[in-house]
Amino acid sequence: MAMIKSEFIAPDEVRLTSPSKIVDSYAQNLRNDILDFFRQRTSVMVRITTDVKENKSVTDNQPKALSKQDIYDLMASKNPYLNKLKEDLNLQMEY
Repeated sequence: MAMIKSEFIAPDEVRLTSPSKIVDSYAQNLRNDILDFFRQRTSVMVRITTDVKENKSVTDNQPKALSKQDIYDLMASKNPYLNKLKEDLNLQMEY
């Protein structure tokens, strides 16, 4: 929830702005919990709306998923004996 910005818009709307679609889907999943929170604390029925404003600085800092070949190349760069083992056993990484 730290990445989500909330804004109250009178008279009864709370807008949640997310930096990416993944965070927005998380906010949408929490919508009922947020409604319950407002109902219990303020006794006011509010509308929860969500919005996505892509923030490249947030999405660029996220780790990227590596393919199996990329993982192997990274491991082989750290341990050259891995390439030798692959060649000696005549193994193939592609499938």
